[in-house]
Amino acid sequence: MICTEREHKNGRYYPTGRSATNRVPRMGIWPWLLVTILLQPGPLSAESIPVRYPEGTVHGFLALRTLEGKLLAGGDLTEVHRGNQIVSRLVFRFRDGSVDDDTTVFSQHGAFRLISDHHIQKGRASRIRRMF
Repeated sequence: MICTEREHKNGRYYPTGRSATNRVPRMGIWPWLLVTILLQPGPLSAESIPVRYPEGTVHGFLALRTLEGKLLAGGDLTEVHRGNQIVSRLVFRFRDGSVDDDTTVFSQHGAFRLISDHHIQKGRASRIRRMF
């Protein structure tokens, strides 16, 4: 068989369009795929936290300061009952106008159970916090 130099590399014949660099070993991917599937983490579980004292209605005024005492943000924390659930909202308003708002809904029947968590960050300070 006569072949061109382009088709003949390292003593092997590769038809036009299939060079040695374009060939993918098909058997080499199966062990990696099997390892990847077997190493997938299962469902994560956490130990439940028993309720010793049920949460009540709370309204707190917060101040976030540096170690030197400089005020970074003022905020407030409110917790209210809504039926069988507790709605907790933590809001920080930073001096540059940025806002960090976190609303958490949980139940406390025997053990604390998270129902939902919604976190909103707006402004310059939120971009800085995401970097760390």
